[in-house]
Amino acid sequence: MPRLAMFETSLLLSSGSGGFHTYRIPAATVTAQGTVIFVVEGRRNSDSDFGETTLLCVHSEDSGKTWTSPQVVWEEHSPEGDVTCGNPTIIQDKITHRIWLAFTRNNEQALVTSSDDEAKSWATPKDISAEANPENWPRYWIGPGHGIQLTGETHKGRLIFPSYHISETGAMRSHMIYSDDHGETWSTGKPIEHSDQVDLTKVTEPRGWWNKPIVWHGCECMAVETTDERLYLTNRNYTMYQRSKAFSWSNDGGETWSQTELTSQIPGVSCQASIIKVTEANRPNATPQYLISSIEHPHVYTTDPEQYRRKLNLYISDDECATWQQSRVIESGHAAYSDLVALPDGTILCFYEGGEKSPYESIFLARFDQASIT
Repeated sequence: MPRLAMFETSLLLSSGSGGFHTYRIPAATVTAQGTVIFVVEGRRNSDSDFGETTLLCVHSEDSGKTWTSPQVVWEEHSPEGDVTCGNPTIIQDKITHRIWLAFTRNNEQALVTSSDDEAKSWATPKDISAEANPENWPRYWIGPGHGIQLTGETHKGRLIFPSYHISETGAMRSHMIYSDDHGETWSTGKPIEHSDQVDLTKVTEPRGWWNKPIVWHGCECMAVETTDERLYLTNRNYTMYQRSKAFSWSNDGGETWSQTELTSQIPGVSCQASIIKVTEANRPNATPQYLISSIEHPHVYTTDPEQYRRKLNLYISDDECATWQQSRVIESGHAAYSDLVALPDGTILCFYEGGEKSPYESIFLARFDQASIT
């Protein structure tokens, strides 16, 4: 008898509650023990990307049906001004079972913390900027969302956190940081360059928060490992050039990448997106599917709410990320950043920003099964 499709949404956090002006930037993972861990920014006094920001964590031991109260992972207070601890990016090392959480301090420094007790407590963060940013790029971000651990034989066990930076010249590029010793040390991969498909003059624009025109090559990104051990990277199209999603490939575990290309199969609006690989529950050798959660309508610099980020879609590939098609709508109204995880039984969880008047009012959770996307 065919399974009935399941799709449901629930409210996790409302901005203005818990002493925080705004909750933003969801990041999630599912541990080997089945715990769902969700990390989010708590922006204390405003929705600014540069304001005082605390990292918060909640976790669920019943597949995301009920949740603990928000727990502070890390926050800082400085007499010199606000400290921004943001862009959470999370992964569990399935070999050691240690959970790693990387984040960015003041949009400049790279830090990692870890948990050995299913996110009930966290170690004091370690500054890994010297390893993650050997070029001393003046602006630096890890993530956001989730990292991956490679399973292929060539780089088995490698931990990867997607990252991006802005150089002194204003070039915005994606790169990876990775660890081959279970998080003891970290290395930085080669930044991604744009291809001839991209007209450099049309991806250069001034931004008020940076002192030079920004030249887009890559931005917020997320990777997935395909069956043949390649990595596919979905990349934010910062300037919405040709309104097509950007992507790249790596054949060496994220150390180097192909040049940025564009696919018109997914709208290239200026927003982060999430990607995961899923196999049919109880059929680990079945052909995998790849899912991307990404919005369709862009954010532009205006006070008109109709021009905010809107319509979060799910896109699906069943040919190892070669082609994509829209599968379903997750949120038809205001929506922005999101993160996807797959539970052992095949249920998909999508954590996303949304609201009635703007995309930054609340954090929601969508639960759906594979029958609802195929």
